[in-house]
Amino acid sequence: MYVYEPGDGFCGNGARAVSKYCFHHYRKLYNQFIISTDGWLHELLERGEHEQDEQDVEYLVEMGESLYHDPAGDFIEKGILDKEGKFIHSNVTWHYVNTSEPHLVTFDKIDDKELIRIGSSFNQEPNKFPIGINLNRVLNIDQSTINVLTFERGINRLTPACGSGSTSSVALAKRLGFIDQAVSKVTVKVRGGHLTVINEKGKVYLSGPCLVEGIDKEVSKNV
Repeated sequence: MYVYEPGDGFCGNGARAVSKYCFHHYRKLYNQFIISTDGWLHELLERGEHEQDEQDVEYLVEMGESLYHDPAGDFIEKGILDKEGKFIHSNVTWHYVNTSEPHLVTFDKIDDKELIRIGSSFNQEPNKFPIGINLNRVLNIDQSTINVLTFERGINRLTPACGSGSTSSVALAKRLGFIDQAVSKVTVKVRGGHLTVINEKGKVYLSGPCLVEGIDKEVSKNV
């Protein structure tokens, strides 16, 4: 079963919510679920005993390959990035990563207000960032855990969690040697809780719980 997401955006945690919906409603009809976005295919997975405690079930989305350059200039103006995919602005080093969404990631110790200031500024410069850009600040790194705060394009503010930002931050931490490439599972602490980025058989998955809050009822028999 394919689920199509139009436009130029992708939400990793939103995809996990779709994963829960698909498995909850259609697991007897289909044995595989894939979200198709602009140029990307994302397999959805369910792990845990769904007939037992729902809090023990995790929903995963395959995030795809991490890209560290934007040669076509789709997301960031040509010439800004150096050959390693980074640039310096306001004495802060930013690294470009795309895991279905364009992100700039920093490991510098900037505070929340500075992240908001820079993120707001970047997202008001369409010549440099044609469709906006997400920013991530990464702190407290060890071999199994990182702390990530995200300023998201489109809504232009800090958010409780960002799946593509978490995935991008882990990918870059490994690329720069902060986390060993052999580590298969990294916990990402975000304001909304925690997520897990998993490397498995050459693929990268975003994992975490997905709980229903509010009314859960059938809206239409044709859905």
